[in-house]
Amino acid sequence: MKKAFLIIWLFASSLGFGTTSGINFVYQPLTTMGTDEEPAIIVAKVPVIAVGELENLLQYISMPLKLQQHEFGHVDDSNLLSELKIKVAGEWVSERESAVTLDLSAMEPTDSYEVTDEAVVKAAIDCIRRTIDEIGGKKTWKIRILCREQDRAKWSKYETAYRPKGRK
Repeated sequence: MKKAFLIIWLFASSLGFGTTSGINFVYQPLTTMGTDEEPAIIVAKVPVIAVGELENLLQYISMPLKLQQHEFGHVDDSNLLSELKIKVAGEWVSERESAVTLDLSAMEPTDSYEVTDEAVVKAAIDCIRRTIDEIGGKKTWKIRILCREQDRAKWSKYETAYRPKGRK
């Protein structure tokens, strides 16, 4: 009886801390490289299996994604962020605030994908906001940018506070 109570208590308390377990959705900026399409960035809603705090879900935005292909497919990763070595991470700050960091410090050149680095960062911010909307809640999310010092002025305009759509 004590074990059952403990299990129920642990489960109930984990819900109070905003944890997730199961299939969730994130948004990823995908490249059209390896296809007959014109070079572009496509924002896609991608299912992921995640366990842990909701803030951890944001890391999946920058995880590699191998799209289903015919048996002779040759595209190993369609996620533009992982291909360019860009990382996304979320963290709990307080009951009213969380933070998400877009780490551009190791970002590789975008030339071979025929898109601009500005377009990649805008797509990443769009994916972060859409994923936050998917998570929901009433928290404010601080979007932070980590980058090389010489790029600070270029990217600082993307550091904002964001509240999920439909929340007041």
